[in-house]
Amino acid sequence: MKKILNIIALLLIGISVQAQDKAFDNINISYLSIGGGITNCRYETGFNGTPNGSFVADLGYIRMFKHGLGIGVGVRTTNMGSTVGFTKQFALQTGLVDAEGEEYDLSTLYSNVSEKHALWYVGLPVYLQYLHPFNDKLGLRAAVGLSVMLAVSSTYNTISGRIANEAYYPEWNVTLHDIDGIYDSHELALSSGIEPAYRKGGLALDLSAGLVYRLNSKINMTVGVAYSQMLTNILAEGLAESLVVQSLEERKALPYDVNLKIGLEYFGF
Repeated sequence: MKKILNIIALLLIGISVQAQDKAFDNINISYLSIGGGITNCRYETGFNGTPNGSFVADLGYIRMFKHGLGIGVGVRTTNMGSTVGFTKQFALQTGLVDAEGEEYDLSTLYSNVSEKHALWYVGLPVYLQYLHPFNDKLGLRAAVGLSVMLAVSSTYNTISGRIANEAYYPEWNVTLHDIDGIYDSHELALSSGIEPAYRKGGLALDLSAGLVYRLNSKINMTVGVAYSQMLTNILAEGLAESLVVQSLEERKALPYDVNLKIGLEYFGF
């Protein structure tokens, strides 16, 4: 992440030095953009997240200063999350004795559990922007900033999985399950609901780059790629409904998304 920030900083400085003669002083810009892409989430080792589709919509204001530099603020709605899968074994009780007087350890195996987690946020971004014109019609834009992310909803949906209670006999080095119904095994019931362990907010890093095309004297069209990475852990200790969240040794998750966005700008007011 530090390397990415250094590259962005060098890019902005380099372009700024080349464009000292360009005048963008005291220009106000309002903008609207929408886009879509992918989102995923980083968990601990063994919990494998696969991407979900993402959507983002932005509304905001940019104040341009000298040499193509500006500061922007806005409001954003976006979804983050992933489809998470894992297989894990947990020890329930040790040193138990069965009807035959044999000692065993009882454990449960969560096999091929898969859940879809979806989180909707309202973001409040503040960022530094640079605009570099190639000619009267076309320009390059880059931005880096931070967003306060406020959670609107956080849900999970159980897709698949199997739970098997197993008895391990250390004297014989044998594991038994599904024996006359004693050691129960069953498929996970499909379920969905709100996951209360997700925090109500967080802080995200925003990076973007793209092109600006002038349609007329007051309106630009924009197209670009945006990347957002949650910097703060979005999981808290306490009650959890999701089997994935319950099974994490460390309650930590860091979602991110990558989106292609198009938009319109009105400027010069």
